[in-house]
Amino acid sequence: MRRLPSFAGSVLIAALAVLFCALPQAGAAQEAGPPVALAPVPDWADDLPEAAALDSAKIAGAGGIRHLLKDRQFAWVDGRRQVWSRDVTQILSPEGIAEGELNVLEYNAALEDFALTRVSLWRDGVETDLTGSVQPVAAPWEWDAPGQVLNRRLMVVVPVEGLRVGDVVDISALRSTRPDAPAPDREVYAELEFHDPVILARAVVNWPADWPVNIRPLPATVARIEGPLPGGGTRLEFQRIEAVPGLYEEGVPVWIDQQAVLRMTPDRDWSALAADYAPYYQADHPLGAWEDALRDLVAADAGAEARALAALHLVQDGIDYLPVAFHDGSTRARLPAEVIASGYGDAADKALLLAVMLRRMGIAADVALTHRYAGHGLDQASPSVGAFDHAIVRVRIGGQDWWLDPALTGQRGRLAALTPPDYGFALVLAEGQSAPQPIPAAPERVWTSIVTEKYRFTLAGLYLDVYSEHRGQSADDLRLRHDESGEDISLELFGYYGDLLPGLRQLKPITLNDEPEANRLTLHESYFLPAEAIRLSGLRERFPFAAEDFSSDLPQSPPQGRKFPWASGPPGLYRHRIEVRGAGIDFTPPAPVLLENELFRYRLEASAPGHGRLELDWEFLTRRAVIPARDVAKIAADARRIWDTTWFSWDLR
Repeated sequence: MRRLPSFAGSVLIAALAVLFCALPQAGAAQEAGPPVALAPVPDWADDLPEAAALDSAKIAGAGGIRHLLKDRQFAWVDGRRQVWSRDVTQILSPEGIAEGELNVLEYNAALEDFALTRVSLWRDGVETDLTGSVQPVAAPWEWDAPGQVLNRRLMVVVPVEGLRVGDVVDISALRSTRPDAPAPDREVYAELEFHDPVILARAVVNWPADWPVNIRPLPATVARIEGPLPGGGTRLEFQRIEAVPGLYEEGVPVWIDQQAVLRMTPDRDWSALAADYAPYYQADHPLGAWEDALRDLVAADAGAEARALAALHLVQDGIDYLPVAFHDGSTRARLPAEVIASGYGDAADKALLLAVMLRRMGIAADVALTHRYAGHGLDQASPSVGAFDHAIVRVRIGGQDWWLDPALTGQRGRLAALTPPDYGFALVLAEGQSAPQPIPAAPERVWTSIVTEKYRFTLAGLYLDVYSEHRGQSADDLRLRHDESGEDISLELFGYYGDLLPGLRQLKPITLNDEPEANRLTLHESYFLPAEAIRLSGLRERFPFAAEDFSSDLPQSPPQGRKFPWASGPPGLYRHRIEVRGAGIDFTPPAPVLLENELFRYRLEASAPGHGRLELDWEFLTRRAVIPARDVAKIAADARRIWDTTWFSWDLR
């Protein structure tokens, strides 16, 4: 149980459309969207002729369907990357008819052209070509959601009606990078294992002659066939035959593939990608309606740090953040004047806006690309635009680098007190950047909470005063919830203690004191538990004194045959102290505990300085770390030790 869990995830907006909304409705106008083009299968594609006849006794199917073939093929034609995809599915039962009748493909309308190349129905060994008769519909993934104003990723719904058990549906499509894409698309990404069994999954890559080949290691279950292409280049084929999904392990770093995925690029480092985007992100751009505001900031009699913080707060609080993972998939932001005029932007939009403002004020600033969840693995990732979903800004003041996230809100404090972005690594978009740079984020700067509970037993009952201090994201979250969201945090805090102590009453409202410059926020809670409530609830026989559940994000049981490493959760420093007075018994304090490993440090100290008195002190510091699979059992054992020593109860009779 946590007193105040992180609020960061709850501010993200997510609104996925229900798929049937995209289908034409009887008697209603079809939703306007880009028309779905038709095209022949490209000449360069290796179109397997017997795919509908694929069979395997090992692949029984799931959900009433069986995947016979998942095929992804890549070629570069006149400098444009083309991806031809083909999916062949067999209907096994009535349950599978509904899924077989509704086929969903996707593409990025900002970067790609899309064409349907085949819709075939196989029945009793006879193929019926439905390509010209089906009515595919392209529609946004996020239907009328706030992020849709930026998100150009579309789904293409291909309905195939009148299916029977035993039918085979064969659908293929071609995606081609648009000529006006902001940077060449040189990467290959193809899944070769899936959540459902597949008889044959394959990827065919027609690789240009003058490109180096860099492939992330694949498991031995993937076969590789390689040979020359007519006219130069190399044909590489990767096959995964009779792939049955294994068990997913908890806590695996999100940047590690638990299933086979082909990742291929000609780039050995990140230099080309950084160079592609640096000119746009390093350029000066007009600020439109904010030109006057910028002049006021420049004219203000303040140092570089104060001006930088003023610009950060203006972008954080003055432009609404729409959490789409790069609106067009290209990581190319909209122009700052457009963002200001609209009042909203994604992470790249806000990062470019802030960087332009800072540079205009004479402060060195660069946009940097990262990933909110997989950023800690960017140093191991293959160079790829797809490795990013977020953008921040690196600022240099007085010879020191600071990393700022303009997409956040509620942040306060001087640069040294500001919560650092806990994203691991970021690629700075500047010439000469060949690798992602580490983002320093000490645990105590990311999250600090210090709680002191004072229990005073009297004849009337128990008086409980709770004092807490919050820094880093802990302060940011509380400030956002209390000041901007108007949330009554006293209800959550009272609920935490009310669950422990039935019959508890709140004596007075919570006192909250905010010190913005230090990014420090303190709380005082005051409660009373009547003696009669203690008697009726049975608390006197087993009165609990407990810290927060520090082990909730740790492995809970020793894994058996674990294959993958364990990634820690967010770092932070937690201190919890309990002082008991007037309990009426002589306490026997628990033995001290000290645990330390690569992932965390945990300490418990206890004393009984007099009759009726008890003092318990916990400290838990968790670090960002990746634990090898062989060591996870040791971490789980330590986590169990934490669980056993954060909750105690005494008979107070």
